[in-house]
Amino acid sequence: MAELAMADIDKWVEVFRQQIEQRNLPRGYRMESIRAAADRCGLSRYAMTAVYERLEAMGVLEARQGSGFYVCRTPQTVRNSSSFPTDDVLDVALLIRGLLDRNDLVKCGSGTLPPDWLEELELSQHIKTVASLPATNVYSYGLERGFQPLLELVQLKLEAMQISVRQEQLVLTRGVTEALNYLIRALLSPGDTVLVEAPSYYNLIGLLRLAGMQVIAIERQPDGPDLQQLQEAIEQHHPKAFFLQSILHNPTGSSISPGKAFRLVSAAEKAGMFLIEDDIYGDLADPALIRLATLDQLDKVIYVSGFSKTVSADLRVGFIAASADIMARLSKIKLLESITGSEFVEKVVYHSLSRGNYKKHIDRLRTRLFDGRRELREVLLRHGWQCWGSDEDSSDSGDGMFIWTRHPDWSDSLELAQHAARAGLWVAPGKAFVTRDVSPWIRLNVAYNCPKLFDWLAQPGQKAGASVSRS
Repeated sequence: MAELAMADIDKWVEVFRQQIEQRNLPRGYRMESIRAAADRCGLSRYAMTAVYERLEAMGVLEARQGSGFYVCRTPQTVRNSSSFPTDDVLDVALLIRGLLDRNDLVKCGSGTLPPDWLEELELSQHIKTVASLPATNVYSYGLERGFQPLLELVQLKLEAMQISVRQEQLVLTRGVTEALNYLIRALLSPGDTVLVEAPSYYNLIGLLRLAGMQVIAIERQPDGPDLQQLQEAIEQHHPKAFFLQSILHNPTGSSISPGKAFRLVSAAEKAGMFLIEDDIYGDLADPALIRLATLDQLDKVIYVSGFSKTVSADLRVGFIAASADIMARLSKIKLLESITGSEFVEKVVYHSLSRGNYKKHIDRLRTRLFDGRRELREVLLRHGWQCWGSDEDSSDSGDGMFIWTRHPDWSDSLELAQHAARAGLWVAPGKAFVTRDVSPWIRLNVAYNCPKLFDWLAQPGQKAGASVSRS
């Protein structure tokens, strides 16, 4: 069923694209409503929405809140810096921060695990142990690349994933966000064209906009990025880099297939384009899943990960693995921006990984997340929600902690998030992950399943009322 729906979506995307290019649908033309277009094309409303959203990602349609979709007056594939005003990035960040600051809300859309899920690692005990060591350094700078034993542990971790790496190809950072910022500064210049996935992590989009990048969104499919869109973007715009999450993609939870991973690496090599592989959720994934860095061996792939999702979101430690040439540039950027990381924090993380029960901890997390996904999906499907990638069937195209979902009665998930907040819940609105004004999607974290959430999921469509913009 999913393959049939995807073929229909591809077909109608091409039909509308040609009509727009041939001016059969003139610039500024208001498209049929999703309901009317779905009936005429013989598609579900969900599939028709996907058609319009893909055309929007291609730059030929634009969504206007409360009004519908319109043919762009100046159709373009590239979304340049002026298309993404800084104020808009900051507004979304402030909205999310404001919701998070309300301590009475259940954080059902959080990007992290609940504290009680991480307490089994006994982090407080590791902090006490490190603080009591005679050699603990809290008065001077750490080492340029980071705490050496932790670098050695990261090297072993990568080698277990069949990624061959030398010590000089590694550097520790204060989390993945800092790592991405270093890479933007080391590899790119203002005005360069880069690719991101649609949807994509809002913080990455914000960093790229603030750095003055020309950004193109490549649609994320259940088995990875849309390679046809990717090839078109490469041929037309010669991007310098593609930032993506191949494994446990945020917010959809999907992972790239082996075949698509191989073709993606091959396309990047031919185009001379860097692939920045963000694998922050990788420890929660099936160990058998393949990474782009495994296929490429750090030639055009730069591998980024860390421990904030499985150890502590506050004790932020990430790392970058890259070729020796790129690492030489990154080391200079790190010295200029932050001099070094916190050796104390790096030691705490090292002790947590090497002397605790980290493997058992990860196994328990994966089991709990699997059970939570199954439970939440059953509730969502029972009450008419649509889960990304499943096209109205019960199969699960993802893994990890996230479910990307929408309710057919809500076209703007910002309104839906506000409705959830009134019920005492925080859900992550789709606008935080997409480069458009309106999105119907929300991100839910299965680690926060609770009766309050399940009660709310049973009734948002009934409470939408006249204030909701229906497609």
